[in-house]
Amino acid sequence: MCFSCFASENGVMLPAPPDSLQTWRPRAIDYRVMCDSLNRVGGMLNRYDIRRNIDLIRSLYPQVENIALVTDNTYGGISLQALVRAEWENYPDLNLVLVDSREGEETAFRTYATLPPRSAVMLGTWRVGSDGEYFMQRSLNDLVQNNPRVPVFSVTGTGIGDTAIGGYVPEYENGAEVIANQIRKYYDTDDIEDAHFHTSKSLYLFDSRKLKEWKIAEYALPKGSVIEDTLRSGGILNLNPFAIVLGEFAAPMGTGAALVILACGLVLWAQKDVHIGASVSFLVACGLIAFFFPRQAGLADSTVLSTLLPRLQCVRDELHTGAVLFCAVFLLNEPYTCAHHRVGRILYGVLVGAATMGFRYFGVYETGVCFALLAVNSLSALIDRTEEQLYRLLHRLPSGKGKEAAE
Repeated sequence: MCFSCFASENGVMLPAPPDSLQTWRPRAIDYRVMCDSLNRVGGMLNRYDIRRNIDLIRSLYPQVENIALVTDNTYGGISLQALVRAEWENYPDLNLVLVDSREGEETAFRTYATLPPRSAVMLGTWRVGSDGEYFMQRSLNDLVQNNPRVPVFSVTGTGIGDTAIGGYVPEYENGAEVIANQIRKYYDTDDIEDAHFHTSKSLYLFDSRKLKEWKIAEYALPKGSVIEDTLRSGGILNLNPFAIVLGEFAAPMGTGAALVILACGLVLWAQKDVHIGASVSFLVACGLIAFFFPRQAGLADSTVLSTLLPRLQCVRDELHTGAVLFCAVFLLNEPYTCAHHRVGRILYGVLVGAATMGFRYFGVYETGVCFALLAVNSLSALIDRTEEQLYRLLHRLPSGKGKEAAE
């Protein structure tokens, strides 16, 4: 028995000719059709739907005459190119342009830069060059910037959140549950009839920032499309830590520069203009919810220890977006609305944090902290009165003396 995961439904036959790898154009094969008849293989395969991506491009850009496919010097890139070439037989009116890193990075960049008018791009893979070395992190961005007037889509999910408008892409998963169930049934019943490949589901996924940049209306997208603001759609910010800390990403004006906000917070705290209890309890509440109940795909169903680093990255992303830090420093400690006593301020911060994450997880606005503040502000007076009464009862103070002591 053999099981697979993180593999593609399409492939090519190996080995490749060593003397003509740069010009090798193998025929595409379907692993599912080839192997299912054996009844000795199983697991999960990713399916790339070229037809739906072409139809998507043509629905948004009806005048397109040329579509460029970007692939690299990997098995995945070569097999994806073979799949596209086979599918292209159904589109005689479209010209396929191959941007292939096997021809050399300079040639690939030149081909991309000279794409004619009425062109669009489908991103496949872009990791390895003709020399077998990995590209630099910004290589794909540099490639696209060579011809910024050409709309870019993605077949594999590559570039979504950075350079691509969107595409019809697989919902990647490891298939562990599928494989485990097939193995369990095999050992329980000694029956191998259920051992076969399952294929991943797919979805229309779009970057909200790119939709605005290219002036594409949401109603023009296919029904059921997911518009990604990265975190809401179960993704992780595709930025290096320095870019996040410095605010070099799309965010409401003035809310992304974490270093500046924290410096302002230290100044205000030193001047006794903010109460650190409310701010810290607010950030801790947001962080704990993001850690134990992450909205990033696949993490909530995994154990905490096995996904510790991705969960910490989720906490980082959640605290640096949605104006959370800005609220912790500038909005949460408004003297007329914040609770006035020590324990009350901590409870107030926790409630705002919980409400903020609730609005972000289940609402339609990432800056749900604004609505959370309005909701919890209505309770701040009640929190103060409750703390004063509890303090009087616990310390057996006469009426009217709990307020000063609680402060």
